[in-house]
Amino acid sequence: MIQGNHTDFVGALASIESLAKDRAANSWQEPILKSRPSKPKANLIDPHVASQIIGSSYILSRSLERPPNVVYGSILGFESLDSSGYNGPQTMTDAKKSQLKINEIFFSIQGESSWSGYPTVFIRTSGCHLRCSYCDTTYAYHDGKFMTIDEILAAVEGYRAQYVCVTGGEPLLQPAIFLLMQQLCDRGLHVSLETSGDKDCVDVDPRVKKIIDIKTPDSGEPNAFSQSNLNFIDTVTEFKFVICSERDFYWAENFAREKGLFSKSNVLYSPSFNQVEEKWLAQKILSENSSARLQLQLHKYIWSPSTRGV
Repeated sequence: MIQGNHTDFVGALASIESLAKDRAANSWQEPILKSRPSKPKANLIDPHVASQIIGSSYILSRSLERPPNVVYGSILGFESLDSSGYNGPQTMTDAKKSQLKINEIFFSIQGESSWSGYPTVFIRTSGCHLRCSYCDTTYAYHDGKFMTIDEILAAVEGYRAQYVCVTGGEPLLQPAIFLLMQQLCDRGLHVSLETSGDKDCVDVDPRVKKIIDIKTPDSGEPNAFSQSNLNFIDTVTEFKFVICSERDFYWAENFAREKGLFSKSNVLYSPSFNQVEEKWLAQKILSENSSARLQLQLHKYIWSPSTRGV
């Protein structure tokens, strides 16, 4: 058992992470894929090592199974969060004390979803428990600073925009995110949430447009999907598949048809950037008579794909 302050805890996690094994990369390729440099694999904390926070003391303990709803400390870089039973702050005093670890807040053109093209304030949270092969925001794995909900709201209001996108990382790892989205909606803003699909969206304010990822076989995280999110098959929710291969395309088609996504929700197929040809995916959608909507990451065509804050 390891006890100590915040610095000791993060140091202990760093030592554990350095010993963790790299996840096996999925090497399956199709001839239609673009070649791209391989990215270094991320070292993750051993899934058998769970962190818990008790008062102001940190305890690192080993368990045989991953406890349900526990977010491991290395994900956010500061502590673990158990979101089970979370009902949000009960008073305004509690609300003002609520903090989130934020990677960045910026104003840009929305490049994805059916709201693509709208001027939008993006709130990018820090921390993600997944390591998708195509991730383009690896800098949000750990980097960020703590902000109160009031500070975040003030930053958003400074842009005078009507659209706000809560993204990550994985926003739903931090319980205070639910209150933040609620207060954004209360201000009459059009709020969207981009989530990995691995976390239950049941506590998300119903006024929020949910863009839920469904991880394909070649995403690197093929089993990362909470089946409970199929309860949100409706006109407000959009389901996104990042297509990395021909196998991914047919898998997505089968999943969407079997689960009835096409009939009630907007289904987005996005080509894995710099890996799958946009024209190939467009032709595939047409030739297979798919009901999916082709989605390109508009911001990557306006600005450089590596530019942050856009």
